[in-house]
Amino acid sequence: MNKPDVLMQWILLLLLSFTLSACLKNEDKDSHVQLPNINPNLSTESPEGIWLFHMNIDVTENSISSDKQREKSSHYFVRQLVTIKPTEQENVFWPKAGCGRYSSEFNINSLMAVDDDTELPANWKLDNQQFKPFDNPEMQNYPEMEALSIFDPYFSWSYIENGGLTVNQNLSLSGQLIIEANANYIANEDPLFFTSFYLNGYDQVKYSRSLNISAVKLSDSTAFDTAAEITYRLNIQSDLLDISHSEYMPYCLDSREKRSYIVTRRANSSEVEAKQTEAFTLGMESLLPETDSLVILKTYQDYENAPSVHLLGSDWDSYHIIQPCYDETSEQCSPPISFELEQRSKDINGFSVEAEIIEHDGTEVKIDTRFIFPN
Repeated sequence: MNKPDVLMQWILLLLLSFTLSACLKNEDKDSHVQLPNINPNLSTESPEGIWLFHMNIDVTENSISSDKQREKSSHYFVRQLVTIKPTEQENVFWPKAGCGRYSSEFNINSLMAVDDDTELPANWKLDNQQFKPFDNPEMQNYPEMEALSIFDPYFSWSYIENGGLTVNQNLSLSGQLIIEANANYIANEDPLFFTSFYLNGYDQVKYSRSLNISAVKLSDSTAFDTAAEITYRLNIQSDLLDISHSEYMPYCLDSREKRSYIVTRRANSSEVEAKQTEAFTLGMESLLPETDSLVILKTYQDYENAPSVHLLGSDWDSYHIIQPCYDETSEQCSPPISFELEQRSKDINGFSVEAEIIEHDGTEVKIDTRFIFPN
């Protein structure tokens, strides 16, 4: 490839990067959803209770090795129910946020290969109406990275959390949290397996995450079945599942949109990958001791294929997995006979998922789940 061709390729790549970045920012404005009104009848004595969090999250990561460089940029809009509970330490609270590992998708970061970009710090300290991450963040959130820096003499790691959330009379909160992490591997020999895994084969990684958060308290209760302010309906019927709100209660709820692009540059080539996904996760906990303790409903769509619906158990065993055929020529491809899904994740006063599905073998799956918040 001659020099003019290489120069033109870099110019086009740069223009595409700017275009994708602008699209992410503009689309974010369209994803804005208003929070419900503050309920003045709730307790102002403590933040303890069930909250609705809205999070706009921006993530950038630059990874460098001897033969390539990768730049990743992602934006998330997340709505999730968060249960804030006190810990044994005074004024220290634990936010049980979203559905954790059930709602996170495979992370394409290098440095945070086992992490979820939307994860909140494990503990927060309330001081002067300010919520701030509490207690040694390196060991609290990433003990494996700290341990690796001890066992691999060529690996170094740094992690900083800044910012906090302003709490308004324990009824609402808002603020920003910024997380920055850097990792370096400096050696002429091959790295340890775990070093290579966490850095995804790169030598230097710079990671930055900005979480802009706003939230309102929905109930003083920390259990959904005793939260009078939240109305919910759970009804999932199939040959394997018989779920109703009289025998199950919500365990978690998480709705997220993600837009990302990755630019990978090598000496004579460049590659751009853009992706847009939407996911909804609802965890349901049995009120009866003899049944499965947890059932997970997940819907997922990547805007290139039809949506999918997964119904899972607490050990990732599947009750039903209904998804499009990505390779229609495959003999193992068995699309559903019929698939009707209606999902509402942006209503100011709640969420709902309704579906009527007939699988390829004639099995019927009916889903009717709904949450209604005071507005």
